[in-house]
Order: sequence, then C-alpha cells, then structure tokens
Amino acid sequence: MALVGGWLVRSTRSSGEEAVRTRLESSLASAAQTIGYRWIDRRSALHQLAEHERVRAAVRDGSSAAIPADDPVWARLGGFVESATVRSSDARFVVPAILPLGELSPDPLAATLLVSVPVHESALGPRVGTLDAKIRLSHLLPPSLWSAGVGGGMVALFDAANEPLLPSPLDLDLLRSQRFSWNGEQWITVRQQLFEPPLQIAVAAPLGPVAEPITQAAERGMIALVIVSLLALLAAALVSARLTRSLEDLASAADAVSLGRLDAGVSEVGSVEVRKVSRAFNAMVEHVRVLLRTVAQQRAAAAVGEFAASLAHEIRNPLTAVRLEIEDARDRLADPSTAALLDHALAEIDRLDSTVRGTLRIAASGTIDLAPMDLSDPARVAIRAAQPRSQEAGASIESALCGSPTPVRGNAAAIEQLVLNLVLNAIDAAGDGGHVRVTVESSDGRAWVAVDDDGPGIPQTDLARVEDPFFTTKPGGTGLGLSVARRIADAHGGELRLEALASGGTRACFVLALLDRNEMEPPSVPKR
Repeated sequence: MALVGGWLVRSTRSSGEEAVRTRLESSLASAAQTIGYRWIDRRSALHQLAEHERVRAAVRDGSSAAIPADDPVWARLGGFVESATVRSSDARFVVPAILPLGELSPDPLAATLLVSVPVHESALGPRVGTLDAKIRLSHLLPPSLWSAGVGGGMVALFDAANEPLLPSPLDLDLLRSQRFSWNGEQWITVRQQLFEPPLQIAVAAPLGPVAEPITQAAERGMIALVIVSLLALLAAALVSARLTRSLEDLASAADAVSLGRLDAGVSEVGSVEVRKVSRAFNAMVEHVRVLLRTVAQQRAAAAVGEFAASLAHEIRNPLTAVRLEIEDARDRLADPSTAALLDHALAEIDRLDSTVRGTLRIAASGTIDLAPMDLSDPARVAIRAAQPRSQEAGASIESALCGSPTPVRGNAAAIEQLVLNLVLNAIDAAGDGGHVRVTVESSDGRAWVAVDDDGPGIPQTDLARVEDPFFTTKPGGTGLGLSVARRIADAHGGELRLEALASGGTRACFVLALLDRNEMEPPSVPKR
C-alpha cells in the first residue's frame, strides 16, 4: 500500500503539471485566435491607409503625406497606429513621421510592433513603396491573455527577430525552455508563434499553486493508506475490501490510460483522500482527451490551410505575367504586334490552368502525369516568365541551355513551375545589380536544371528549414515556393538540392533520370 501511495504521489504531481500546461496552452490558443481575428480587420484598415492618395503622392515625389484628423481612414484605425513612415521602393524618398495622429490615449500595455504594408501606384498597379507602421499591441491582445497564467504567471511578447516587446522582471532567456526554476519555484513555459502579425507570445506560470495542493492531497492519501493498511489487520474486512477495491480501480484505469484508452475513468468513492485522487485522475484523463482532440483538429486545419495557400502561391506568379502582358497590349492597341501579345497572354492563362490542375492532382494523390520531354523547354519558358520580376528587382538572368535535346520523363507544366519558383527565389536573393544563371546539363545518365545566384546565401541555421511550409526570411514572403518545388520533385521521382557556392550565393538543383534519345517524343511545351 505504501508503494501504491508513492506511485500516486508521482502520478498526481505529473497530473498537476499537465493541468497547468493544458490551461496555459488552451488560454494561449484562444488568445492567438482572437489576435488573428482582430488583425484581419486592422490589417484591412492599414491597407486602406496605404492606398490613400496622399501616401501614394509621398512615395511618388516625397511630398508630405499628412492626412487630416477628420479623414475617414482614422475612424477605422482608432489609435491603432502610433507612428508611421513612408518610403519608396527605389529608396529615393523616405518620409518619416508623416502621419499626424494627434493626441493618443494612454496605452496601458505600452508595447508596439513594426509592420510593413505595400503601397501600390493604383488599385491594380505595381508596388511603388512601403508603409512602415508602428502598431499598438493593446488593440490586438485580448484581456484574457493576462489571466492565462496560474498563481502569479507572466506573459512575454517577442517580435519576428525574437526581441522582447515588454519589460519583465524575469530573465527572458529562461522562457526558451519548457520548464525552469526561478525565485525558488518550478515554472512551466508555453510559447505560440504567430506569422500574421509577426509576433511570438510566451506564457509562464509557477507549478506551486496547482501542483502543491494535489501533491499534498496525494501525500495525505499515502499516509492514510499506510494507516489503513496497518489498521486493516484489526479492522473489519468490509472496510479493508472497499479501500482495496478503490485502489485497484484506480490502478486499472491508469494502466488502461497508459495503453491509450482515454475513455477509462474511476469512481469517486471511498475516503476523502481517495476521492480527491480519483477526481484529479479523472480530470487529468479528460484534459488529455481534450488536448489530443484539439491537436488533431489543428493539424487537419493546418493541412487544409497549407494546400489552399500553396494553390494561391502557384496562381500568383502566372497572373503577374498575364497582367503585365495585357497592360502592354492595352497601351499598344494600334501596334501590329498586339495580337501576338494577346496570344501570349492566353498561353499564360493556359499555363495557369495546367498548373492549378497539376497542383490539385499532386495534393490529392502525390502523383502526376509524366511523358518524354526536353528538359530545356520548361526551363526556357520559366526564364521568360521570370523576366518581369528580374527587371523590377534590377537583377539579370543568364541561361546556358543544352543545344541538343535533354530527354527526361516529366510533366512540362509542373517542371516549369518548379524552375520558376527556383528562379524567383534566386532573383530575390540576388537583389538589385545581382546575377542569376540557369543551366541545363546532363551526364552519367542524369539530367539537371541548376539555378545559381550571387546573393548573400542561406544562413546555415536556416538551411534545414527553408523547405518547411510557411518558413520564410523574406518580408512579405509566403514560405511556400521551395515546399511546392519539393513536392513536384518528389512526384517526378527526382531530387531537389540546395547548396552554398564557394564563390558566394546559393545553387538550387533539380535532378532527373536521363532518357535515351530514341525515347524522345515531340516536346509537350512549345518554345515561345
């Protein structure tokens, strides 16, 4: 009985810690959801501010962008923006403190976060600048966040660079671990990373207020069990049998839970101490059951969100090219070459449709229709589709494609999208004045497309994460380009490699098995 009592003490300590962690995780998840809902509305207001004609004028010619206090745009913001700056994309104009917000009410939270919103020349025009706004987090954070802790818990906020946004008496380095000791107590930490807005929340709470009462009750229960075991030699067999039966039920339920049967429970009967332990055990099982159900729902929602975001990511690049071509055609309606431009726009729309269908097929089954083709053809189309982005970024693209066919078995539209993603990433990495080189080669039964850039390269700490969905180091990036490219490579049975170049920069290489030239059929992607 003493051994069972000791086991109960250890189990109840664990259940107390799990109860604290579950409460923190539940409160933090609820707070993150509230922040997300509030951010959607506030982000819309920030976009409305960035579309204001005075802000656009400041980007164009550096003029003052002071907006009257009675302008309707302030009604939606309502003190949300503490300060703002407008800067043009070419860095010709930077207009600081251009938004006279007037007298702001005191902010009890006194925490701000810097966010950036693009400024476009017109509703459908290109991006010409950026509105950098320092927002007040008190408009996003729910009051329930400050009560998420247990018994004197603490809340810490960090920006995207992991810099603290609030002062804290606690050493913030301690919050990096899930459990730590501070001020003579054991603490538990739960963290939540938000990507929109770029904010990280950490909540820490001491175990004492929850775990100590449960532990003390378990210790009292152990003492009671020992006493009962000694008195059982002299007491009535009925009392002894009732106590033994309660403990056996609790042990059986614990064994069932350890085997994954989360529907197991114990009857809350017996002495006061046994009933307390039984209630604590039943509460622990219920918390575990709710937590597992919540995690399963979050994973399913994340999978759906990743697929939807991937599809949107794939649609965006072709639409940009279509928009530019149609705008060019509209400006040149009297030019004989208008028909050719419109034909190319239609071809881009066809490519978009093929990409969407291919993406849906890969997402649904992980497979794709393959046929013999020349690897240079989709690479050539991808380079042409990336030209508008390279001109906008000020980078140059050089191609070294094989003069003779490079036969592989693949899907032309999917490979074109893969190469386009790699080239666009290389353009962003190279930046203004940078250089991107696209090479198609074959050797030893293999063919490959290599995309090199002379940018700063990928930090070693990020190299293992660059293909994770939603991980990005670029402002405004989605973190899906390499993830989509990896799926396409896997669907082809190929290999996608990322490596640092000795001369600086990064090489992305897509490798496929080389076909015999006799197997080559007319390429499925026409040269444009």
